[in-house]
Amino acid sequence: MSQEQCSHFPVTLYIDGKCYLCTKEMNWLKSMDKKNNLNLVDIHHPEFKPPREDLTQQQLDLILHAKLNNGEIVKGIDAYYYSWAAVGLGWLAAPMRWRGVRFLSDRAYLLFAKNRHPLSSKFARLAGNKPCENGQCQIPKKK
Repeated sequence: MSQEQCSHFPVTLYIDGKCYLCTKEMNWLKSMDKKNNLNLVDIHHPEFKPPREDLTQQQLDLILHAKLNNGEIVKGIDAYYYSWAAVGLGWLAAPMRWRGVRFLSDRAYLLFAKNRHPLSSKFARLAGNKPCENGQCQIPKKK
């Protein structure tokens, strides 16, 4: 990992706590976080405050956002990449940012983001789980 990448950590990821698939993946990702480089914030938590005045909860709900250690806000595939890099798995997400692949990655992500709730509900039922209790999934507490 480059020195430049290390300066981005910790990463704060603003997640949709009402999305079963999203929460399931982020719980797994957080379990891989041995250096405490990833903070998860549920944008639907009653006490949630957006990271900047120019960002609304609705904007954060449309597409994944992350705040890097230097205060920069990244979204979509970049937010995804930095969250995986924070736990040492950036090499798995890096190809989504490669020239030529990026266009497809962005489109696929936007399609997923738009349809994540119906997909999550179906996946949860197929896996034999309740989608989320009272519309809220569990995310791990900060260490």
